[in-house]
Amino acid sequence: MYFENLMKAFSLIIFLLVCNFSFAQTETYEKGNIIDHIPVKGSAGETFALYLPETYNPNTLSAIVFIFDPSGRGANGIKSFIKSAERFNYVLVCSNNTKNGPYQENFDYTNRMFTHVFSNFNIDEKQIYAAGFSGGSRLACTVAVLTGAIQGVIACGAGFPNEMDKKPSPVSQFSYVGLVGDEDMNYQEMFNVKDWLNKFKIDNELFTYEDTHRWPPEVQIERAFKWFELQAYKRKLRKTNAIHMNSFYEEDLEIADSLSKNQVFRAMMEYKRLKRNYTANKNIGLVSEKIKALKKSKRYKDELKIREKIAGEEYKLSEKLLSKFRQESSYGESRDNYAWWRRELKKLDENYVKSDDYFTRKMGKRLHYRLQAVAFETSMIHRNTRRLDKAVYCDKLLVLISPDQPWTYYRLAETHAMNNDAKNTRINLQFAVDKGFKQYNRITSNPLFSKFKGDKKFDIFLSTLN
Repeated sequence: MYFENLMKAFSLIIFLLVCNFSFAQTETYEKGNIIDHIPVKGSAGETFALYLPETYNPNTLSAIVFIFDPSGRGANGIKSFIKSAERFNYVLVCSNNTKNGPYQENFDYTNRMFTHVFSNFNIDEKQIYAAGFSGGSRLACTVAVLTGAIQGVIACGAGFPNEMDKKPSPVSQFSYVGLVGDEDMNYQEMFNVKDWLNKFKIDNELFTYEDTHRWPPEVQIERAFKWFELQAYKRKLRKTNAIHMNSFYEEDLEIADSLSKNQVFRAMMEYKRLKRNYTANKNIGLVSEKIKALKKSKRYKDELKIREKIAGEEYKLSEKLLSKFRQESSYGESRDNYAWWRRELKKLDENYVKSDDYFTRKMGKRLHYRLQAVAFETSMIHRNTRRLDKAVYCDKLLVLISPDQPWTYYRLAETHAMNNDAKNTRINLQFAVDKGFKQYNRITSNPLFSKFKGDKKFDIFLSTLN
């Protein structure tokens, strides 16, 4: 019932505001620069970051992208979108409050941000887009599903939530672009997302590239915007630009041809994308010939077999590791003092992450990052709910997963501090420093640690930082 009401509320806000632009007062902001913190009217200290392209005109309707960063860092979410915003004339907005966490809170933040933006900017109701990374990607898609007013979604490094009421369905009308690196923990998920969207005949594309789990570089974001531009021509939202069409085709063909030398699966994805999106191009017949030749090649057939094998092995190994994690994290301890984890992590490192085989190595890195992300996110949940024994279990595992990363020791120290454990707080802060942690001010100014000042050994440790 809540989600039904929310969907109506979202839709009502967008409908009423976009239909009353003539009565809105547009505020004046600098163009061509990120403005970090714009207060959301009617909120208790909520803000968003804004970027207006140089071509922005407050007297004409503008396309807009609402961006959702998983850590609530608005300026960070906007950075990779600037080049595309300038090329295709989009307003960029990114909340400083929405982040990985309860959907209800994020919906409330989003509603108030919508109210402010639609009341103060001249937005084209047919060109409202949403984008996000990781948990922000899932939120962006959910907003599109619930409102029915989003034209397209750029989903970076994650698909959509598991709940059916938040997934695209046959009634969904928005376009969907997936962007994911080949070392991203959600790499395989994004292919499943594409299958789901294809099942309901929802316009979609998936761009893969060499990278980890992070905001995509601007060149990949630009590819998503180019595809949205093609969709805008198709849906008659923008006037077709033949020069753009030809340049897009040449750029995409160059990418496909370069990949055909040593990444034939990705090359095939690119050639098929060309065939789908540029049917009117006079040279599209050459692309069809390239597809036929590649399908017959031994390289392509071999890579298909390898990828199928890797996907199955990745699923089985992921389930094995995550099943153990779910079991132990539920009671907040490792009964063999993490001996099982040490063995399995060693095997993961030696047999996969350091493998000479390209595809096996990529799989190992995805599994490693998945474990790290699950342990971190679960720890966060337990810290927020004060189940500190379970949070300590997760953070100890994080140290084992990434023993050379100073932040894992710093995080474990924080959790011990929340549990009033001065000794283990100090020990892990020392480990963090020994591993290269240089942000000493974060140690000396963190209120979690200040309660230990006056403890002789802790004071001695603090004195070494100076």
